[in-house]
Amino acid sequence: MKKLIVLMVMMLTVLVAGESATAYEKGKSYTAGDRVYSSGHVYVCKVAGWCSQTAYEPALSLHWRNAWEDRGEGTLEGEAPSHNQTAAWKANHHYSSGDTIRYQEKTYICKGYPYTPWCSQRAPGTNGWREAWEEHEAQVTQDTIPPVITLHGEATMTLEQNVVYTELGATALDDVDGNVSVTISGTVNTAVVGTYTLTYMAQDSAGNEANITRTITVIDVTPPVITLNGESTITLEQHAVYTELGATALDGVDGNVSVTISGNVDTSTVGSYTVTYSVTDSAGNEANTTRTITVIDVTPPVLTLNGEASVTLEQNAVYTELGATALDVVDGNVTVTTTGNVDTATVGNYTVTYSATDTAGNEANITRSITVIDVTPPVITLNGEANITLEQNAVYTELGATAVDAVDGNVTVTTTGNVDTSTIGNYIVTYSATDSAGNEANITRSVEVINSTPTLSSITLESNATTVNVGDMVQLSVVGTYSDGSSNAVDENITYTITPNDSVEMNGSVLIAKKDGNVTVQAKVGTTLSNKVTLTITWVVNGHVLPPEPDPAVNNATLLGVDVNDNGVRDDVERWIYETYDHPIERGIFMQSSRAYNKVIVDPDRAKETKKYADNVVSCSAYWIFIHKPIPFNKYDFYDHKIELRKVQFNNMSRHIAYTRYEGKLSGGVYPALQELKEKCEFDEYGILGDLNE
Repeated sequence: MKKLIVLMVMMLTVLVAGESATAYEKGKSYTAGDRVYSSGHVYVCKVAGWCSQTAYEPALSLHWRNAWEDRGEGTLEGEAPSHNQTAAWKANHHYSSGDTIRYQEKTYICKGYPYTPWCSQRAPGTNGWREAWEEHEAQVTQDTIPPVITLHGEATMTLEQNVVYTELGATALDDVDGNVSVTISGTVNTAVVGTYTLTYMAQDSAGNEANITRTITVIDVTPPVITLNGESTITLEQHAVYTELGATALDGVDGNVSVTISGNVDTSTVGSYTVTYSVTDSAGNEANTTRTITVIDVTPPVLTLNGEASVTLEQNAVYTELGATALDVVDGNVTVTTTGNVDTATVGNYTVTYSATDTAGNEANITRSITVIDVTPPVITLNGEANITLEQNAVYTELGATAVDAVDGNVTVTTTGNVDTSTIGNYIVTYSATDSAGNEANITRSVEVINSTPTLSSITLESNATTVNVGDMVQLSVVGTYSDGSSNAVDENITYTITPNDSVEMNGSVLIAKKDGNVTVQAKVGTTLSNKVTLTITWVVNGHVLPPEPDPAVNNATLLGVDVNDNGVRDDVERWIYETYDHPIERGIFMQSSRAYNKVIVDPDRAKETKKYADNVVSCSAYWIFIHKPIPFNKYDFYDHKIELRKVQFNNMSRHIAYTRYEGKLSGGVYPALQELKEKCEFDEYGILGDLNE
């Protein structure tokens, strides 16, 4: 009989559990009527919006009955129904007739109507349970499904170094035991950057164990702190100098970090500029800050009055406004605003203000002062003539003057000035009168004290030549013009001013030329100065015109220096030769030597090719020293003079180095002996330079 009841219960279970459905999926969208399988039962969706939410998960959530209809035990689609899998009893769980549960290692079957509702209220073994449940001896299938662990919070977390880690925990739900306790293992040290793993373990009463992990990554995510040196906002006047003050950066982990600066500030152009300071720590955290530099125009326009800044008008005269102009360094011409009023009917001081503002807001002001006054002075009348001529030492009698003002009538006249008849000259006596309005009138009388004896009026300097050679003499003469119109030669009390004074020598009225160049001469008699006479002094030796002294800076700026007469000899060297030596052959030899020096230093690397010019000098000088012997020195004197010439020729470092290189290129060579040959000379016996062309 007992076996028959079990068989009937099993048959009834098969009937109830005959439905099948697809497995329930969390987060999936469900609509009304959808069927799902969960925890051994089949459920039908009643409310689409709730069915799609995990808060209404069938059989496992608190309010699942609001969303789903329990259709009893069932199977997954494609699987045969199993009737011996038994779940644990759950309070308030909806049980149907024939449902099988496991309670304290025993199996029970829910009785049919009218006892079915009690199965959800009375657990087997409790008061009145036998009215709802029937104990069953059938074999209970072993529970092999572990609990499902759900993490509170994310499974992967990232924390900044030194931030407090708060454990959010986890929950575990078993399909048989319901809520199961969760054990957490592992530690998180947020003081040390790295990756940490926490393990969450739950075990149901059947010994099924579930594990899940949470990964916590501790990282440095705090960028360095940048501190600007100086203000973050700077205002500069246009064209001022911008000085970059830089910045410092401090990182919580790396300490001081280098700062990269980018951006440009053009203070010549008005505008706003941004300089960016960037820094990155070893963890890749980047920080940026900026400094704003504003280049502004702070220069106001320049106002210029048309006309005078102070104007005086007679009462009732017409005042004409002349205006003003304004020029700004940035905007150019700027509009001028005029304010103020002038009432010429009333005596007084009036101010007209002119204002101009550029586009940058810089304002400039200027004023014009207009004074309206009574400006008609008294009329002064001289007693006697306005111009009087007196012979020297005669008596001067002051005749005075009278003054009449249109307003005040007769006005007192003040006389100033002194006449010294003992001294020839022109004297001015001034007569002044001032009316009550302060208008002053002046008139003068000219008193000339003369001596009928003629006086020197002007002098003229003349010379018998304007172009002379060094050593020549020039005769100077002075002609005076007198007050009576006569002219005569002046031969005494004459002084001469000569510029430059080292170029000539004066002997009375004779000028001796000492140095070539231009000389200016001016004569003076008493306080009377003459005209200036310019003399051109040349230096000609045996028909040869020496060049002027060259400017040292220009002469030493190039290797070959200045050669205005293009004879191959530098001008300062040529002048030195003619100043140092008197004999034409001496001059000829050293002029040829200087030309040879210039040729060999132009390209020292061609020393063996240009050596011929120096060889010609040796052959020429040997002829005159050993064969003909007209020059006043022996070979030893000649060598000394040659050394002196080199000092003058190679007077700076570049010339000295060039000649040294030339000699270095010849060093170690074997060269034939040179003969005494006159034909190697580039001059004749009389010192006249020959053709220099090669």
